[in-house]
Amino acid sequence: MTETDRYKQAWQDRRSRVFSVLAMIVIIFACLKMWPNDLLLAGSVLGLLLAGWRLYDFRCPRCGDRFRSTLDWLNFWSHRHCQNCNLEKDTVPKEPRQ
Repeated sequence: MTETDRYKQAWQDRRSRVFSVLAMIVIIFACLKMWPNDLLLAGSVLGLLLAGWRLYDFRCPRCGDRFRSTLDWLNFWSHRHCQNCNLEKDTVPKEPRQ
């Protein structure tokens, strides 16, 4: 696997984590509207929390630290750079990993 492939795979993994969070939000709203079952709703909220933690725990492909170093919920979706090495989201750096 080349370095470029490794970065592409990491960014694809991040996109799947974002999708899982959004899917859980949709499921929660479906549970509230269509299937008002408390157990199903509680399971969906737990799933959302786990998906959110998985997204937060995403590691930067360049430095290996968390891409998001803080849990700033107001700014959670807008960060486009790694909080540690400043790697821009969805990019493959020209310099090799150190």
